[in-house]
Amino acid sequence: MPRPTLSVMFSEFNPSEVDDATDNGTRLGIGGYGSVYKAELRKTIVAIKANDYRSKQGRREFDQEVEILRHVRHENLVKLIGVCSMRLALIYEFLPNGTLEHRLAGGEMFSWVERIRVAMSICSALEFLHNVRPAPIAHGDLKPGNILFDERYVCKLGDFGISRPLKYRSDTATPGHTTKEGKGTRYYIDPEFIRSGRLTPRSDVYAFGIIMLQLVTGRDPPENLRTQVEENLSEHLVDTRLNLDDKSRLDAMEMTTGESVPTLQLKCVRCLNP
Repeated sequence: MPRPTLSVMFSEFNPSEVDDATDNGTRLGIGGYGSVYKAELRKTIVAIKANDYRSKQGRREFDQEVEILRHVRHENLVKLIGVCSMRLALIYEFLPNGTLEHRLAGGEMFSWVERIRVAMSICSALEFLHNVRPAPIAHGDLKPGNILFDERYVCKLGDFGISRPLKYRSDTATPGHTTKEGKGTRYYIDPEFIRSGRLTPRSDVYAFGIIMLQLVTGRDPPENLRTQVEENLSEHLVDTRLNLDDKSRLDAMEMTTGESVPTLQLKCVRCLNP
């Protein structure tokens, strides 16, 4: 299959309009990179990710995210509308229906059909990223909090702050990026990445397997997940159907997918050992 390739142009916003927008907007979250705001900019509701422009880390993450997003545009990726280089601000489309993390926590009804659509959408986004030109891209921080829903409940993958383009080496057929910075989110970090410091498409596939387990079981990853993966997680999972809370929901899932819960769980496990 040919790799998708493109180069995307962004609007450039000036510091004063970004400052006005964030001053009058609503802060949605704060992290090591800075803050995210819901704001109005040029008569459009947007999400503004404002990195700390006083830090070297903020500049590095801004430059990296812009470079990554310069080469991607996909229906299941959050769309970058523009940037403000002087404020290290990234202006994204605003997605009004929250995150997968919120929906898994019971914030809204979440049918099995919707869960399957989420899984298919994530697969579509990852397939695109892992085959894009000029270089494949590993997201690096795939988790429910970075999967958002638009007004039609189409799910989109966001937050490319630690995403990296991948390079091929002569000693392996798998592209990767070697780093000493073990970034990512607990539970979703590939154990092989922790051991080797090499980020690959398999790192994203591992995180996808964890998310699939959450979609199937309705539960957060267990505390000793990494130990279970390294020993034999499949033995732990094949018996969990009897321990899950809502048998009627599981029966509905089996009817929707045409597969048994243990079969779906084992498919998730294969992602954890790509």
